[in-house]
Amino acid sequence: MKTFYENKKVLFCSNSSWNIYNFRLNLINELLSKKYKVYVLSPRDEFTENLIKSGCKFYEIKINRSNINLFNNFILFIKYVIFIKKINPNLILSYTIKPNIFSALAARILKIDIYNTITGLGSSFLGNFAIKFLTILLYRFCLRYSNLLIFQNHDDKELFVKYKILKNQKFDIIPGSGINVNFYYYDKKKQNNSSNNFLFI
Repeated sequence: MKTFYENKKVLFCSNSSWNIYNFRLNLINELLSKKYKVYVLSPRDEFTENLIKSGCKFYEIKINRSNINLFNNFILFIKYVIFIKKINPNLILSYTIKPNIFSALAARILKIDIYNTITGLGSSFLGNFAIKFLTILLYRFCLRYSNLLIFQNHDDKELFVKYKILKNQKFDIIPGSGINVNFYYYDKKKQNNSSNNFLFI
């Protein structure tokens, strides 16, 4: 007997397989356990095979994160449209700047639901004025088509309001990506009473 979720497709988009494997693997495993079909669209790196072994179907897209050449980025956008049309997911979960921008616009053209997660503003907001200005313009134009904008802190959300990126879109604020507490667990046996240990993240 098929479940409601069976054959539903979820596509993860990011600027690296490393990012998806390290921050989204638990979510992927949960989706796979519910019989979703999970796809990953990202550059290939040393974590790609781990995603494939976990049960994902992988599609490689090459992204130059620092390249602002309009022609090259237009070609990248066309590739997003081609890949997303081929996969034809029910939902796209997108992370990091360029995947957020181009997958949101592609999703609008193909009429596919997309949730964009803003994990941070990135170097584009810390670099020169031209890059920051271009990023804001692209965010304004493309993210207005997002079905849900997910922020991980209030400051980023307020900046999106300030720069008129966030207007009438639905949004949510979550307390970070989370960690697997079964893996990163507290172990009293490893404590050394003779010294104090501090952890800064």
